[in-house]
Amino acid sequence: MEASAQAVPSGEPLIATARRFVSAGIDACTALHRDDLAHRLGYALSRMDEPSTVLYVAGEYKQGKSMLVNALVGSTVCPVDDDLSTSTATWVYHRDPALATVHRRDADADRDVPLDQVWEYASEKGNPGNRLGVDVVKVGVPSRVLDQGITLIDTPGAGALNGRGVETALSFLPYASALIFVTDASAELSRPEISFLTRALEICPSVLVTLTKIDLYPEWERIAELDRDHLDSFGLSTEVLPVSSVLRTEALLRSDPLLNEESGFPHLLSVLRTHVLDNAERQAALRALAESSMVLGHALASLHTEQQVLADPESAKTMTDQLNEARNRLTALRRDGSRWGTVLGDGITDLNQEIDEFLRSSVRSLFDEFDSRIGRTDPASVWNEITEDLQASGASLAGDLFDRIQAGATRLADR
Repeated sequence: MEASAQAVPSGEPLIATARRFVSAGIDACTALHRDDLAHRLGYALSRMDEPSTVLYVAGEYKQGKSMLVNALVGSTVCPVDDDLSTSTATWVYHRDPALATVHRRDADADRDVPLDQVWEYASEKGNPGNRLGVDVVKVGVPSRVLDQGITLIDTPGAGALNGRGVETALSFLPYASALIFVTDASAELSRPEISFLTRALEICPSVLVTLTKIDLYPEWERIAELDRDHLDSFGLSTEVLPVSSVLRTEALLRSDPLLNEESGFPHLLSVLRTHVLDNAERQAALRALAESSMVLGHALASLHTEQQVLADPESAKTMTDQLNEARNRLTALRRDGSRWGTVLGDGITDLNQEIDEFLRSSVRSLFDEFDSRIGRTDPASVWNEITEDLQASGASLAGDLFDRIQAGATRLADR
């Protein structure tokens, strides 16, 4: 191990160093006849060869999310039309030859479908309200962009960024490498969009804002500047990237580099490379190194024990006694009425009471606020606005509730 470490060049990239270290670990585990540990390190090595970078594309309805995905991929993958809003999540990844599969909640196996029929499962026109119960549509197509280890996820519009749409999008963010938030150049960022971005940045630090449809709106530069001001005023550190999916698609058809540059996509891809993809490779390398250290620690501990027994056979009896003592302690801990079980039960009861009081108080305040708003004006004239605000407040309350539950569970686990 010492010789291997010295053999690593000082200027070698992290990913190459990690590969050397993991490969040496596999050799060591194999020599020790620990095939289980060698197999585990083999997975770590394969992840570095193909690190997965998941880019989650989210935003309002009709902001150009599907067109953005198609323009990035370089082919028509996601359905795009005035009547073809996305109704279910669509995963787009590199595959040659192309293949589309549909996973339904009530089906035991995925179903392969022709690419030109994807809209029947993934769009609002073909699958209104997701009546077919589709969990996800996965589309694999040959693409130089996707071949870098990228998976794009085109999502349904969040629907005024209120209610379940927001919570669904936010719940997925911890598993994504980055969020590409889509808003078009017809208007500056709205309050719900700012609120969504604020919460998203707390979960996923890699967030990019794309300003789409700049080919349709001559005032797009002013809108972009307003959006940057809004983000700055809320302390949101993220970049606004103006793009035109139409110009990008036309540039690819004509093989026109100047038109492609005008589309803004080369800059978007450059930002993705420097801010997301390069970091994803580093994270894969660091994860592999951490797993290697843990695995080799297990192997060395076992080896040290064997060496100790060989050097001092009498110590075998001592170790056996220690193992028996540990087994007896574990049996005692599993018995009903153990102290840790009592602490856990009491803690859960206290947490339930705390959450119940918080929920009752918050819902009461929420209803009082909206009752007051309804009493001050004609409900018919502002009903839609009040409904949207109530949905947003309810969704925010649900998020706060889960945060409190998680924090309470963490405190209890520490105890």
